[in-house]
Amino acid sequence: MVADDEAAFSCFAKASKKNYGPAYYYMGLCHQSGRGTELNSKQALKFYKTGATLNDPECHMAPAEAYADGEIVKKDFRKAEKHIAEAAKHIPETHLLIKEKLVRTKQFVQFVKYRDSEE
Repeated sequence: MVADDEAAFSCFAKASKKNYGPAYYYMGLCHQSGRGTELNSKQALKFYKTGATLNDPECHMAPAEAYADGEIVKKDFRKAEKHIAEAAKHIPETHLLIKEKLVRTKQFVQFVKYRDSEE
């Protein structure tokens, strides 16, 4: 499996160099999980943010979660909600799985915001 992970990482890296938005999402996932490369949450966030500048909706959802949970970056619900709004703008009408993921991301951000207000 490790060789497959490294091969996939290499393919994602090549695609990201051509500014293919979804490749940045997968590069972020690889860094976030340590598959095909070293585990590095800050590097993952960097890839997600770059993909977000290319209007990749999944790349907007990852920073939204990061800004909500505050583990990688300082908590900032305004930035989290901004990324959710941007993701919503760029999801194709027919892409129901990404729409569902957006709903879960939005719920996560709202939950953390509510939980923190109670503390």
